[in-house]
Amino acid sequence: MDNLRFPFPVTEDKIDTRLPASTITLAVVMDGVEKAYAVESMGDAVANDAIGGRPVVVFSREDGVYGTAFSRTVNGEALTFSLADDAITDAETDSTWNLFGKAIEGELSGTALDPLPTRRAFWFSIAITVPGIEIWTPAE
Repeated sequence: MDNLRFPFPVTEDKIDTRLPASTITLAVVMDGVEKAYAVESMGDAVANDAIGGRPVVVFSREDGVYGTAFSRTVNGEALTFSLADDAITDAETDSTWNLFGKAIEGELSGTALDPLPTRRAFWFSIAITVPGIEIWTPAE
């Protein structure tokens, strides 16, 4: 597929080559705006980001199979997440979170992040359905 040969008809002029065609990608929607996250290449990661000016977080796993997104605003405050030693924590309260967006230890224990609409697909299909979609890149 990365050689742009598909087992079904694909209009070549709609192919977006910014990512390899078969990259497993998570498209996240916030307030009608979509952004793409190449979860396949993110590995075990936490991506603090914003879509349409609203704070979001994407959690991914090394195998590229898992990726999910949440609003990272809790009680009116944008949280900043990090991953270390297989634990996701937020900098503001030092609470520990699971991959499902629920605080399992700490000050916010029991709190759940608001999930965002997502779809997981190969890059070529996301890029064809949302031409020009912005792609998340890690901060340098």
